[in-house]
Amino acid sequence: MPSAHLGALHTEQGGWHTECACYINFCQRRQKMFPPIEPDLPPRRHVEPPRIIIVPDPPRSRFRRYFPVALVGLWMVVIFMASTGLGRPENSARILDPILQFFNVKNVGAVQIVFRKLGHVTEYSIFALLLSYLLLSRRALRQWWFAIALACIFLYACSDEFHQIFVPERHASMHDVMIDTTSGFVVLSLVAGLRRLFRQREI
Repeated sequence: MPSAHLGALHTEQGGWHTECACYINFCQRRQKMFPPIEPDLPPRRHVEPPRIIIVPDPPRSRFRRYFPVALVGLWMVVIFMASTGLGRPENSARILDPILQFFNVKNVGAVQIVFRKLGHVTEYSIFALLLSYLLLSRRALRQWWFAIALACIFLYACSDEFHQIFVPERHASMHDVMIDTTSGFVVLSLVAGLRRLFRQREI
């Protein structure tokens, strides 16, 4: 390559490096003379993510816990006592006969039978209500409360009639078991329907 061309190329490169050096010096001086102004912001605080706190149910008192159990147990004793000698037809006739004579009722025997069957309906209807109250107050049993209550009514009705085999002047009857179970089923169905109705109103 000719020496004149090399000298011109060297001069151009040297001029370029000189301009770059001058620009860098100018930027450094400007930064020293006019430093960047940082905004006066408060220091950042560390914000913790929200915590999910599960609040347990308040502990129930012993009275509220065992009161439904006591009611069910007490009513089972009442049903048991009614199936002993205290519930014989002669004892109920002492109360019912004067009332029937006062109203001049002729067919006393049929009325006494209806009265005793209504006693079965009343006993096991109240028993079904108390069982519903007990089972619905227990969260672990609330899902299957209807089936558990109906099974308890049927089994206790069977045991009640079996107990009457050993009581003088009393006898067991499967008709009474059906009356007791049907009465309990009707009351449980009413309770389930009312619960569903109140849930729909809340929604």
